[in-house]
Amino acid sequence: MRAGGASRIDVYSPQGERLRSLSVPAKQASCPAFVGPDLSRLLVTSAWQDMDTAARAADPQAGCTFLLEATARGRAEPDVKLA
Repeated sequence: MRAGGASRIDVYSPQGERLRSLSVPAKQASCPAFVGPDLSRLLVTSAWQDMDTAARAADPQAGCTFLLEATARGRAEPDVKLA
């Protein structure tokens, strides 16, 4: 997956072919992560830092977090324990 600057998350095959794009209601999508019991949902944050007042007004959902229905399932990340 790739995010950022285009109001979308791009989904790629293991071979690097773009399969589809998921629309995000903010211009600067960032940090997609698979979530849920079967990792079939996508949690996506959006950025607003360094946007001036006019840009923030034009993108009112900048800085929000979105939950999307993914068109694929993710893999679980290993647990990390910090001492």
